Amino acid sequence: MYHFAGQTYQRHEPESEVIPIELIDLTAAFIASLMRHGGIHGFRENANFIRKTLAHAQVSCSSLLLSLWYIDQIFQQSCPHHQPDWSTRDLFIAGIVVADKFLADVCWTNADWVINTNYAYQLTDINRLERRFLQALNYRLYVPQQAYMHFCSFLEFRLIAAGAGTSWTFNSINSTMSHHHGGGLSYRDIRILSESLPKIYADRLRLSLRPLEAMWLMARTVAAICAVYVTAVATGYALRAYIVQAVQYTLYQRQLQEQAMVMMVDALGKMALTHIASSQKLMAPSLSPSPPPPRLIV
Repeated sequence: MYHFAGQTYQRHEPESEVIPIELIDLTAAFIASLMRHGGIHGFRENANFIRKTLAHAQVSCSSLLLSLWYIDQIFQQSCPHHQPDWSTRDLFIAGIVVADKFLADVCWTNADWVINTNYAYQLTDINRLERRFLQALNYRLYVPQQAYMHFCSFLEFRLIAAGAGTSWTFNSINSTMSHHHGGGLSYRDIRILSESLPKIYADRLRLSLRPLEAMWLMARTVAAICAVYVTAVATGYALRAYIVQAVQYTLYQRQLQEQAMVMMVDALGKMALTHIASSQKLMAPSLSPSPPPPRLIV
């Protein structure tokens, strides 16, 4: 419901605006990752609170993303040694209230958000959180389009990494969502995906491995190198043996050809000698001297 001109109306969002559960989990994990003192604790409880609040309020995905932008700006603008002291739920409520008022033509009142949170917050609490949130932003609510698109790409990267079940750490805090999915992305996949991000967000990822995963990755790398080396050596030996056999076969064939030629020459020589001998025998009578003519006796 929303209030306008003293009337109460039912607020309906189109079905396309239904916020997926993965984005809700990302919201809880993203806010927790900004916390300095272990904000990841109570992740599932915070995610359930966010899910129920969004389901009741039926705000758009754009409002949720804009609230994350505002929350991120508060922490990026603050001094690293003096980060704002917020809880995950307080940040979410303050961010979504401000973002929804900035985007929606007709928005919820703070009294409505008391109902949307199932009375987890009183009206005075929401008013106080909204004022504190606006002061932290210096009342700068406008977002440049290019900066907003880059931020959405950053969230999309984290959503893909979490949905694939990767265990790489972001900002030194493990993405809790990754424990609820199967599969996984390799370190190379993560690096390739992060290359499409603007440098300011790629640097913020600070991709790192936990000790056991680093050892496992190193062992796999060493094993892959050894496998390539063994394969190369085996291929070299096999190629050498093949070349030796080919050379030996070629030499053997040549030797056989030479022997056949020698035998053929010998056979032809013998045939020629036999033919010459036969010809000489046939010509022998004709070559013998004729007897002298008879002498007459007187």
